[in-house]
Order: sequence, then structure tokens, then C-alpha cells
Amino acid sequence: MSSSSKAAVSNVKWGYLCLVAVTVLFGIWNPLNKILLQDLDPLALSALIYSIAGIFLFLVRYSGINNHLMSMMDSNQEAETVFKTKDYMLILITAVSGSVIAPLVYLSGLNNITAVNASLLMNVEVLFTIAFGIILLKERFRKKS
Repeated sequence: MSSSSKAAVSNVKWGYLCLVAVTVLFGIWNPLNKILLQDLDPLALSALIYSIAGIFLFLVRYSGINNHLMSMMDSNQEAETVFKTKDYMLILITAVSGSVIAPLVYLSGLNNITAVNASLLMNVEVLFTIAFGIILLKERFRKKS
């Protein structure tokens, strides 16, 4: 087996491992948060979640796994490196709404409903995301070639 074939098999195995890990973590997200909300305020839990995520990503960035992850995501696309002034405002709005407002609203809602109902609503999130893209962002379905 050539080295490129071994690398391809290794990437496939890595992909399946990541898929299983994400599935398990996504599945325990609502019940675990529901349990933690018995002792924590939604704001404190949100801060704890994002602090843990930040520490984890910081450790990944400065570990050996970073090179492996970056090589898997390598593409021939050029990244936009220059931001316009209006882009900074969009980045700020996205960051604040995605990392402060959304988790706070989500955890406050989870605090008032059952974990089962929250899991059902989380499964509909994909449909809401698609509808948001189509209606507000004028996205279209295209056949991937």
C-alpha cells in the first residue's frame, strides 16, 4: 500500500472517529446542561462552557494535533486576509450574538423546559437554519458537482 493510500485510510478513520465523538457529545449536550442547571445559573453555565471550549482550543492550537487537523483542512482556496471596516462590525455582532446572547437564551429556556423537549427542539434547529438561509440570506439549493 502506498503512503498516499495509507494517508487516505488514516484520514477516513480520523473522520469516522470525529463523527462518532461529535454525535456522542451532541447527544449528551441537553441532558448534561439540564443537570448542571440545577446548581448553576444559566449565565454561569454559559461562561463555564465557553471557558472550557476556549481552553481546549488553546491546547489544541499549541499541541501536535494542530498540524494534523490543519493538513486535513488544507485546500487550494485563498483565504480573505483583509477586513473592511464594515466587516469588523459584522464580526462583533456575530461574536456577541453567537457566544453571549444565544447561549444565555438557550440555557434560560432549557432551565424552564424538560430535557426531552429541548432535545426535540434541537433536532429541528437544522430546519430553522436552512429556512433562515433561504428566506433571509436568499440562499439556493445547488447540486454539488
